[in-house]
Amino acid sequence: WRQIMMIQMQAEAAKYPELSIVVSNAHNNTQLQIDQIREFIEAKVDLLIISPNESEPVTPIAVEAFDMGIPTIIWDRKIHSDHYTTCISADNYDIGRDVGRYKDGSPPDRRRRRAEEHGGSP
Repeated sequence: WRQIMMIQMQAEAAKYPELSIVVSNAHNNTQLQIDQIREFIEAKVDLLIISPNESEPVTPIAVEAFDMGIPTIIWDRKIHSDHYTTCISADNYDIGRDVGRYKDGSPPDRRRRRAEEHGGSP
């Protein structure tokens, strides 16, 4: 799903010649991800999208980026702070409950399906 997301982002970015997307892949190495985020901060990027490998260790560097004025989108796994521009993630508790109901033979509660955007600090 991440590869599809990247293809879609690059297709949209291609519509805007002044926009470039730079992607780093830490290959599940949290320290490498932190180092890569630091490089983006030092490069003074206009926007940072972070999909934390691990929430706790990535939180301080994500907060640092946000506090330096870089709009910061947290994708998939939340961090342990509200210092971000927005967070896009699934509600794993709802998903788990629906799986349990399905296994019991009960249909999932379809009325609860919704998309959410979680805003961080202004």
